[in-house]
Amino acid sequence: VWSGALLSVLPRAALGLGPSLSLRLSEQTELYTELAYWLPVELETEGGKRAVAHGVSIAPRLCPRLAGTPQSLFDLRVCGGARLGVWIVAQTRPHVPDSHVRFLAQALLEMRGALRLGGGTQLELGVGPILTLQRTSLYAVQDDGTQVPLYRMPVLGVFGGLGLII
Repeated sequence: VWSGALLSVLPRAALGLGPSLSLRLSEQTELYTELAYWLPVELETEGGKRAVAHGVSIAPRLCPRLAGTPQSLFDLRVCGGARLGVWIVAQTRPHVPDSHVRFLAQALLEMRGALRLGGGTQLELGVGPILTLQRTSLYAVQDDGTQVPLYRMPVLGVFGGLGLII
């Protein structure tokens, strides 16, 4: 089970939940992958146009161990990988029946620590920068059909995640 937050990616923090998988490739390297559903975040223009964005993503990372062993109480890894997914944006004011989909592509670099709780269970905490590879623009639609920008993804952001591996 995994939960996380994207900071500086949308106008305010986006919280995500989902399953994660950790696969030991060697004594020193793990492949860590998370699937996430990003909970809805409300967006608003200065002119009062509103929309709600939520999304799904997959984030595989390769994680070499810096300190500790698979048997030690604590270990520290540095992870590099990517997050790929989509944001689904639905306009709420004025109401427009259509939603639009925007792709998400980010490079991740993460410091990840693990605390072993016993019985194969471990608590993991990760944090690191995000580099947006595709600067997605989210928009609203005016009554006359023209598009009004709601938000454009910044180049840099921050990621934090907490996981319970069983």
